[in-house]
This record gives sequence, C-alpha cells and structure tokens, in this order.
Amino acid sequence: MAGLALFIDQHGSQSTLVFNDFLKQVAAYKSLEMPILWAQGSNCTAARLDAPCSLHKDIARDAMTGSWLLAAGTVIDNAETSPNGSLDKILIDYLNQGEKVFSRLDGQFALILYDGRAEKALVLSDPFGLIPVYYGQIGSQFFLSTSSLAVAKVVHSTFSEFGARSFIVYGDTFGDTIWQDVQMLPPATVLEIGNEGIRQKTYWSFREDPSITALNEKESVDCIIETLTNSLRHCLSSDGKIWVSLTGGMDSRMLAGLAHYCQIPFKTYCHGPKDSKDVWISEQISHKMGWGYEYFALPEDWGTQRVNWFDQVLGQTDGHLDVIKMSRTIREQSIKARQLGTSLWGYGGELYRGVYWKHEFWRRGRTSQVNYDRLMDFRVIPSDCSVLGEGAHWKEALRGEIKSRLQRIGEQQPDWPNTVKLDMIGTALERQICGTTIAAVLGQQRVILPFDFKENVTRIFSTNYKWRTHGRMFRIILEKINPQLAKMETADGGPALPMRISNFYRFLPYWLDSGDKLLWRLGYKVKGKPLWKQRVAGQSGHAYPSSQWLQDTLTEVGKLSLLSQDQMLSAALYDQKWLKGLESGPQVASRVGDAVIGRVLALEMALRSIRNSN
Repeated sequence: MAGLALFIDQHGSQSTLVFNDFLKQVAAYKSLEMPILWAQGSNCTAARLDAPCSLHKDIARDAMTGSWLLAAGTVIDNAETSPNGSLDKILIDYLNQGEKVFSRLDGQFALILYDGRAEKALVLSDPFGLIPVYYGQIGSQFFLSTSSLAVAKVVHSTFSEFGARSFIVYGDTFGDTIWQDVQMLPPATVLEIGNEGIRQKTYWSFREDPSITALNEKESVDCIIETLTNSLRHCLSSDGKIWVSLTGGMDSRMLAGLAHYCQIPFKTYCHGPKDSKDVWISEQISHKMGWGYEYFALPEDWGTQRVNWFDQVLGQTDGHLDVIKMSRTIREQSIKARQLGTSLWGYGGELYRGVYWKHEFWRRGRTSQVNYDRLMDFRVIPSDCSVLGEGAHWKEALRGEIKSRLQRIGEQQPDWPNTVKLDMIGTALERQICGTTIAAVLGQQRVILPFDFKENVTRIFSTNYKWRTHGRMFRIILEKINPQLAKMETADGGPALPMRISNFYRFLPYWLDSGDKLLWRLGYKVKGKPLWKQRVAGQSGHAYPSSQWLQDTLTEVGKLSLLSQDQMLSAALYDQKWLKGLESGPQVASRVGDAVIGRVLALEMALRSIRNSN
C-alpha cells in the first residue's frame, strides 16, 4: 500500500461525504488512484491507497469481531516465517494476545488497526518513524493520513512559527510539521482513538544488549553479517529482481555487497553529473562485478523542465522537502518503476560507521556525557539565517529549541555511553530526509532501508564503538564477504578495505578530506558562516550546468509569481531586503544555493495549496 487515510467523528456520526472528500485530497496529493474498498467501524472509516509496487494490497478482516487492519509501506512481522504481504496473522494474534504483538513488528510502515470489540482505532508508526503519519482535529472530527497537506486542508491550518522557519534554515522540522495544527506521530508509537479520547503510548524502545557489547571484533562482525543478511532474505523473500542504489560511498556498496552475498537478483543504478566520482565509481564497480547497471541522466533543459514536476513533488513530499532536489528524485523513481518496483537504499548506513559521534573526539565511548553544543556545531548546521526576518533572533531561538529536543532524545537513558546517545540522536536527524523521501516515492517504488530495521539497529548500537570507528565494521564485512568489492576505490578516498599500516598510503585522500571537513566546521563555529568553499575530493562533477539551471528555474518560477514579494503568503517569514533581491536577480539565489530556494518554494506552494481549498 502506498498511502492511507482515517476519519473519526467523536460525536458518534459517520459522514461518508466528509471522508470521501478527505480521501480525494490524499489521492490527489500522493498521485494515487482513489481506492474502491473502505473499512468501517463505530464512528470510524479508513481506506488504503495502492500502487503497482505496493506489498500489502489487502485489508485484513475478522468477521466475528468486526476488526480490521491495513498498512502502508513494508511491515516486517518477525513471527511470520513465509512473508507474502498478508497482514492476517498480525490481526489474529492481536485479537488473541493484545498489543504486545506490536513489539515484534519491524520495517518502514504506517498501520491502522480497528478493534471492533473495544470500538477503538490504533494507529502505529514504525520503530523509527520513517513513514510519517500526520493527524489533526477540527471540532469533533479527527483526520489522519500519510499526507500532511490533506490533513492541513481539512483542519484549515496555518503555518507553524517554529516548523516553517526550522524547515527553511535547517531543512528539518525536528519532530514537528510545517503546520500549526497538524502533528506527526513519534517513532514506535501507538495512537489510540476510542471512547475515552486520544492517547499515545510507546510499543518499542531501544535497549542495549550487554551480550553483544561483550563480543570481540571478529564476533561482532559475524553478528552484524548475520542480522543484515537474515533481514534482507526475510523482507525480500517474495520479491523478484530489485533495484539497488549504488554510489561511490560506503553505505550503498555495503548494501550491494550484501545483496550479492545473499544471491538476491538486482540491478544497480546511479545518478548525478556523468563526470562525478559517484557515477564513475558505481559504473566501474557494476561492470567489474558483472551486475546490471543503469545511469539516470537529466535532460539538458532540466532547469526549465523540472518546474513542471513541482506540483507533483509538493504533494508527494508534503511540502517537507526541497522541491528543486526532489524533482529529480520523483522523476527518476517514475522511470525506474517501468522496470522494477522495489528498491534498496543505503539510508541509515552512517549509524553503522560512527558518524554521529566523531565530534566527541577522545571522549567518545569513555563517558556518558555529550557535548550538545559541539553536536550543534558539527552535525546540525543551518543555512544562512539572514534570509529570515529578525534573523539574529531566530538563529538563537531555533538553535536553542533544536538543542533542547535533541538533548531529550539523548538523555532518555542518562547512563548510556555518549556513543549510544548520539546514535539515537542520529536516528532522529535522519528521520526528515530519509523518511519523507521514501514516503514520497511510495507511489512509484517500494523502498526498503535494511540498515534502519530495529533488530539491526539494536545490534549495531550495542556493538563496541571501537569496531565502528572510521567505518571499520563495514570495511571488515566487505573484505570478508566480497574481497574484490572491498579493494575498489571509494569516493571518500582509498579502498573499502580496513585501514592497515600496509595500505595506509592509499587512504591519504580520505584523511585530507576528513581534515578539510573538520577545519570547515571549526571555521563555521568561529565566524558563524563558512570561511571557504569545501574541498571536493577527486572528480567533483561539472557536467551539469547547475548555475544555469537555477537561473532557468527562477525564470520559470517568476512566470508563476511564486517568489513575488507582494504575492507570497510566506513573505512575512523572510528578510524583506533579501526577498526583494531574490526576485530581482539570480545572484542572491546563487549565494544561498538550490537547497534554500527549493525549501522556500516548497513552503510557499504548500501555503497556496491550502489557501486555494479554503
């Protein structure tokens, strides 16, 4: 299933017309067909919206109790030995055992279960909240969906002061939405709506496994190989050939290596400038390994053409991602869908490489204390806050609020090592980009993120941090399961082999790049802005005329008056001098870059979409 919708009237009425109108909005935004079948309960109506790539195409039902269950995304039931997309076993076991069955669920999904005996609806987010579930209320009417825009429309929401500004500057809403009256369900949460009102509870939380922490390096490597291969075989047991995203980086190579090791049929693909290191390395790897490979190039007039994708991108991303960047993603997934319907992506791989605690330096793993200011300086870096009205005020206000939110995540277990605390924060930082992206493409591709399965995360977070430093865990695994693949160059510099004295010279580009990133971030800390343009190791890729494309995009956007200061619904958020300059010339846009412009456009389009319905 590629989307879902739920409507409840807590005053006891069941309005088919209201739900049908809501469902039409969800289908329109997500570019999906209207569903034929609905599921109903006491004061409750729900529906699933399918795409050709959907796994869970049926609504599980129990005629005796009037209970039912539906889901979007990929639900992994660890009690199901032969998964085929059916959700019947989860419903049957819930009716017999209660909510404890939820703790065995894994994957990336949104799920609605109606308990006919108790006349209540239960809505579940996946363990890390990667498929967003949005909800809002107006009067006695409760609306829930995988589309925040559809919910915002029906509850007549305005933008959130924090969420909108945080999105523009950081590209993240940190658990909020861009809407004042639309909430997002937290990870691993059950939202219960019944006769006693609405309440939330957690069905799973990470617990460190001391038996895994005690393993030596070799045992830890075997442990992680076992859990990753088991999860791949389990979740893809009923699929045929799949796509595997492959770049020059470590995470996608690890995923391709595991799929090859598990004898899962796949085809690799890559995108980006033809002369970029990512494209060159991915093509070389695929040819040497004998894998099928496809390169997705962008048309020469992409700067003009991508504007035609903006409306579809807005709906599928809910206005929570940069529409300029995501226009390429949505186009690419649409093309891929003509061949294969399932993709493996390497999101979550950074959690296995110790990326989120690098900045603790010599303190990592030796204390439970986290330097949250350093976390903000090195890992949560904003774009130029001067684009906002009262930029200096909002720079401090946003930083303070975000730091507080991340601190609450890290300190939920004060005795955890700082590496584990920062790993948990890493899952939250990945939620916006990773989760919203895979949810956005559910109409074209069923995307699976094996590195973000809770069983795999539990093992890697429990592993001795020393085995993960500088990607050591992935490097050893690759050398063990596919030595040929490990010997090939990476985009970061050097091979994917473990670093040893005998091959240290091959990693000089890696250390130069790491040093450049460190100094760049220190400069940002001192001056509050980048002191120079970051060095790009190897071939940077200049085949795409990015600056010209941005100018072409702004020309097309100008015809739609999306950035016209006197017509923008979001104009009050920005520094007026900057906004005027943005409208008058490309130099201002080039200074802040595609990402900020893409987010400004996304927010403005989202606000206009809501206004046009009211």
